[in-house]
Amino acid sequence: MKVDRLSVLLAVMAALAVLRFAFPPKDAAVATAEPVVRQGSTAALQAAAAAPRPASNPEPSVGDDDRPGNAFAVRLPPAPPPPPMPLPPPVAQQAAATPVVAQEPPPPPLQVIGTYDDGGAPAVFVATPTETLIARPGTLLLADYRVTNITAQQVALTQASTQRTLQLPIPSGVSR
Repeated sequence: MKVDRLSVLLAVMAALAVLRFAFPPKDAAVATAEPVVRQGSTAALQAAAAAPRPASNPEPSVGDDDRPGNAFAVRLPPAPPPPPMPLPPPVAQQAAATPVVAQEPPPPPLQVIGTYDDGGAPAVFVATPTETLIARPGTLLLADYRVTNITAQQVALTQASTQRTLQLPIPSGVSR
């Protein structure tokens, strides 16, 4: 006689479920939930933390509230930082003794890499940090540097934001 395995397994599972509900285990502990206080004030949070807990729930150890992932831990707002240290009064002699040196602004992020002659105005190829451009007198590069003059040895630029004049050398192996 051939027995259907699925039928036997379902019958065994049904019998185990009936036994489980008919005769619950003696050592099963019943967990109770604690009320959660949802108030915005610090005093209410401290009062909830200090409230007595039911006897059926053991008291957590000292480190339980600080462990990550504990969604039910009572968290208090952090203490305010200490006030900043007062600054010492400025010394007039020391300020007069140190001369103020104007810092030279950094060079432009441009480099001439070649020239171009099509019979019109002189032109040069200029490498920027992201691309290579062709520039003629009057061209605006990087939205801040305007080409003012191109000679055989150098390209003259004027920085629009500071109105300073810059010179970029044309490499010696490049011909017009």
